[in-house]
Amino acid sequence: TGCESLLCWPAGLRASTVRCASAPKTIACPVCTGGAPWREVTTRWGVRIVRCEGCGLVFANPQPTEAELEDYYGPEYFQHNAEKFLRFPMQREVELRLRRYLSELRAVCPRGRVLDVGCGTGMFLWLCREEGYATTGVELSPYASQLGRERLNVEIRTGRLEAMPDDGRRFDAITMWDFLEHTSDPVSILRRAHALLADGGHLLMTVPNVGSWWARCMGSRWVGFEKPSEHLFYFTHGSLE
Repeated sequence: TGCESLLCWPAGLRASTVRCASAPKTIACPVCTGGAPWREVTTRWGVRIVRCEGCGLVFANPQPTEAELEDYYGPEYFQHNAEKFLRFPMQREVELRLRRYLSELRAVCPRGRVLDVGCGTGMFLWLCREEGYATTGVELSPYASQLGRERLNVEIRTGRLEAMPDDGRRFDAITMWDFLEHTSDPVSILRRAHALLADGGHLLMTVPNVGSWWARCMGSRWVGFEKPSEHLFYFTHGSLE
């Protein structure tokens, strides 16, 4: 669609080192480590969004601090959104979305171990477990991850993927549904995901697709730019590669 693109990568993912600021300030493109120039695309709600002239990556600039991100995704954020992902039977809109994700997963990985990153309360984990997958989730929010563990009885590790201890487990599929655009360090996250994939494993994700026909038609008025406080990065197939 105009706002997201489903991507599936084999284990041969390549990514370069990213350097993130410890305080709000203008950053260089985290992919083009040589310091490619960027130009402003638009400003929404006081947030400047720019496009790298080297690789085409679009991102908010300046970026918030890690402390600001953790504060933004506190209990209040999930209290407004989490309940619909804990109801049985599932709301129709939730079920349709999660079953579409499940269909994409089954197409490339019909069985095995699945890691869902940014899993929220873990409803997708619950659905995968019901289909026979062995599941693990990672979620930054202590509030959301605790809800999932208590009410859905799914395994969710609280914290960041980059800091997750390596217990030797490797995953046949890693999923990131509407997650990567919310992070300040996407390259490091992808590198870590690559390290956790089993041989021949797959990484599946949805992200805001700034290369979609709708985004190109709308330009700076694209609806994908309407959440600049949450969406720090916007991707194309080319910039992800």
